Amino acid sequence: MASSSFTLSFLLSLILLLLLPLLASAKQGFSVELIHRDSPKSPLYDPSKTLPEQLREAARRSIARADHLRRVFSDDTYHSRLFPNPIGDYLIEVNVGTPAHKIFAVIDTGSDLTWVNCNPCIGCHPTFEPKSSSTYHRFSCGDNACADFPIHSCGKGHTTCDYTLPYADGSYTSGFLATETFTFDTTPGYEVPILNVVFGCSHFTQMTVATDTVALVGLGRGDDSLASQLGTIVGKKFSYCLVPPFRDAGSSHISFGANAVVSAPNAVSMPLINGPIPSFYYVPLRSLTLNGQSIPVNSRHVMLDTGAALTMLDSDLVQSLEAGVKNIMKLPTVQRPELSLCFDIRSNRNVRYPIITFEFDGVSLTLDVGHVFMFLDANTACLAIISSGDADQPGVIGNRAQVNFHVGYDLDNRKISIAGVNCAYF
Repeated sequence: MASSSFTLSFLLSLILLLLLPLLASAKQGFSVELIHRDSPKSPLYDPSKTLPEQLREAARRSIARADHLRRVFSDDTYHSRLFPNPIGDYLIEVNVGTPAHKIFAVIDTGSDLTWVNCNPCIGCHPTFEPKSSSTYHRFSCGDNACADFPIHSCGKGHTTCDYTLPYADGSYTSGFLATETFTFDTTPGYEVPILNVVFGCSHFTQMTVATDTVALVGLGRGDDSLASQLGTIVGKKFSYCLVPPFRDAGSSHISFGANAVVSAPNAVSMPLINGPIPSFYYVPLRSLTLNGQSIPVNSRHVMLDTGAALTMLDSDLVQSLEAGVKNIMKLPTVQRPELSLCFDIRSNRNVRYPIITFEFDGVSLTLDVGHVFMFLDANTACLAIISSGDADQPGVIGNRAQVNFHVGYDLDNRKISIAGVNCAYF
């Protein structure tokens, strides 16, 4: 008996010794590759789709996202904690459990709870078997952690800590709240294990649209997001740097902790402000200029979002912007179902595209042609800015407008920092 006890103690000590360098690396910060859903590295990649088809689908996903956000921001849903549907453009690879099981999860700065489809899963494809993991722990209703979690359900007759996460279009995911080890493969090539991550082990997932989402990493401002849970390990900081999608331009990355500090000489910061949905990252939009000419801004704030490719602004602002763009470009327009303003550029291959600048509190963000135009084919250039609704609904700065910017989120100091960089070499 004494020999067995000594062997077990020795093995535990050895495991801890092996983990210490990895945990130390985590405390210093770490970076992980972000994978665009249409990249050959993505499990969602369809080699039969042409580039124009991929762009049109990206536009349609953004339009669906805009519709879901409108429902989220409607007065009658403010207090029901609805979230936009998880139709994300970027995935992160994470290893869940012990032994580790690799999954690809959508990242979403507009959601808090991280969840994974677990076996058994009704209405969904399970990607994780909790019974096979030695580090999986399901909360009971008696656990303090269950009571502290805002979306738990422990009604009469419940012994397990259940959750249901509703989305604005009627979709939902529900299951058990649990903890598990999440291990990240970092870009330098070593593994970083994060112990006791609180997540949703989903056994019922119903999506009203075909999202192909089997897991989601929530990076919102709420206490239950992964960004907040990492606070005790690396601090509540994360950043990302997105390369241009749909071309061989290197890899996008997401960083946590010390690696997330935006320290380029041209870095600027702006304050995070409170908005109607606590999970979202709102910044104050003060004005917008088109080739140096100011356009009135009615909306009080906009949010940065990784889940949509397109930028979405209030309808009055979009109408003024479209009128100004038409006047500058002086090209024939064409109808496309995905976007409201498209130009036929066949007659002029030397098009002079307008310069659009967003003015925040002390920060000017000037966007180039790749940020504000989407080329659906060789002959068609469309404005990648659509209507989000009326001025009472916050606008959205989509991921296309964030390409080749290092964007850092500091939850403790309530600020966002941005620096223009070449993300392929970042």
